[in-house]
Amino acid sequence: MSVIKCKFIREGKPQGRKYTYYSNIEVAVGDIVELSEGKKGCVVEIDVPVEEILEFGDNAKTITGLWVDEEDKAIEVVEVEIVEDIRSIPLLNELPIKGTESLIVVKQLPVIEQQLMLIKSHIEKNVSYALSMECTDSTVKEIKTMRAELSKDFKKLEEKRKEVKQKVLSPYDAFEEVYKDCVTNIFKPADDKLKARINEVENGLKSQKRVDIASYFEEYKQSKNIDFISFDNTGINVTLTASKKSLKAKVKTFIDKICDDIALIETQEYKAEILVEYKKTLNAAQSITKVVDRHKAIEAEKKKREEKKSLEAEKAETAKKVDEVVEETEKKEVEIKAPEIITPIAPIQEPIIEVTFKVRSSREKLKKLKAFLIEGGYDYE
Repeated sequence: MSVIKCKFIREGKPQGRKYTYYSNIEVAVGDIVELSEGKKGCVVEIDVPVEEILEFGDNAKTITGLWVDEEDKAIEVVEVEIVEDIRSIPLLNELPIKGTESLIVVKQLPVIEQQLMLIKSHIEKNVSYALSMECTDSTVKEIKTMRAELSKDFKKLEEKRKEVKQKVLSPYDAFEEVYKDCVTNIFKPADDKLKARINEVENGLKSQKRVDIASYFEEYKQSKNIDFISFDNTGINVTLTASKKSLKAKVKTFIDKICDDIALIETQEYKAEILVEYKKTLNAAQSITKVVDRHKAIEAEKKKREEKKSLEAEKAETAKKVDEVVEETEKKEVEIKAPEIITPIAPIQEPIIEVTFKVRSSREKLKKLKAFLIEGGYDYE
C-alpha cells in the first residue's frame, strides 16, 4: 500500500487543497480516482512519505479505486441471438449500450508533469554564449568542448522525452491490438469479400452492356460501308451509370464523323494516299497536310534535279562550242603556205578569235576570272 495526495475535481478540474490517502492500487500523477467519499479526485502526488498520513491516525482514508463513470458502470453484456435472417440482427446503434459512443471511452487523458520552463532560460544562456564566441585557432578547442557539453545535455533531455512518449503511447498500443482483434480483423475481411462479390456482379453487367453497344457499333458501321475501324477506336468507356441510349448516341456520333472525314478526303487531289494515312490516325486534317507536304517536297526535289541537269547540259554545250572554235582555228593555221621569196617581215600576229559564252559561279570566283583575263591581256567585254 502506498500514500498519495489528491485534489477534488470540481467543474471538470482539480481544485482546492491536497488531501492525503492510502492507495492499494498502483496509480500515476494525473490518474482520476474514486475517493472514499464517493467523489472524483485527481492524483497530484505519489510516493508520499508514510509519516504524513500517520498523523491522521484512524481518520486516514483509502481511495476506492480508479474512477468509473456511471454511464460505463451501466454497460451490460449483450447477447446477440444467432438467426437465419440477417435483417433481424440489431445494429450497433440499436443495442442497449447506446451505439458506439460507450464502446470506446478515454477514461483519462495522459498527464505529463514537466518543468521545462525552469531550464529554458539556462539553455538559452549557454547556447547564446557558445554562439557569441569567435572561432579561432586559440578558441576552437574551448568551443569544441562547449559544443560537446551542449550535445550531452540535449541527449539526456531527448532520452527523457522518448521515455515519456513510450509511456504515453503504450496504453494506446495495447488498446489498438484489442481493437484490431475485435473490430478491424472482422470488418475488413468482410468488407473485402462483399466488395469482391459486388465487383463480380457489376463487372458482369458492364461486360454485357459493352457486348450490346459493340454489337450496335458493328451494325451501324456496316450500314455505312466502313471496314477499317473497331469498337476500341471509339474510346467509349462503358460504365454502369451510363445508359445504353447515351452510349449508342456516342457510337453514332463517332461513325458519322468518320463518314464526314471520308467525304472530305474524296475532294482532295491525292485522296488515295490521304485515305491510307487517315486509316492510321483517323485524323483527316493531319492526313491531308502530311500528304500535301510530301508531294510539295517531291516536286521541289524534281525541280531541283531538272535545274541541275539543265545547267550541266548548258556547260557541256558551251565547252563544245569552244572546242569547235579552237579546232577550226588550228586548221586554218595549218593551211597557211610559206612565200617563195623569204623577206624579212614583221612577226605575224596570231589571228584574233571572238568567242561568246556565259559563266556562272560565285562572286569570288568571278573576281578571280576577271583578274586572270586582265593579267593575260585578253580583250573581253
